[in-house]
Amino acid sequence: MQYIPFSGSLVQNNLTHIEITFNNTKKVIYQECTATNQCFNQARNIFNPMFRDERTEVYTITPEDYQNAQDCGGNCN
Repeated sequence: MQYIPFSGSLVQNNLTHIEITFNNTKKVIYQECTATNQCFNQARNIFNPMFRDERTEVYTITPEDYQNAQDCGGNCN
């Protein structure tokens, strides 16, 4: 995640988290790996270093991601 995702830009990124919302009912938030957020043990975290060893990475959202997402009570806004 050295560059801005989804833009193709080679500009250094300042992205610290990504939130994925499922039908406005469930969501999952991935945060960057820091000293206080040890995402290295979270295999599905988009910021996990295992997702930045290639120039282009493919991250597939699975049914398990939906099942493990936090319930928003019908309003994830």
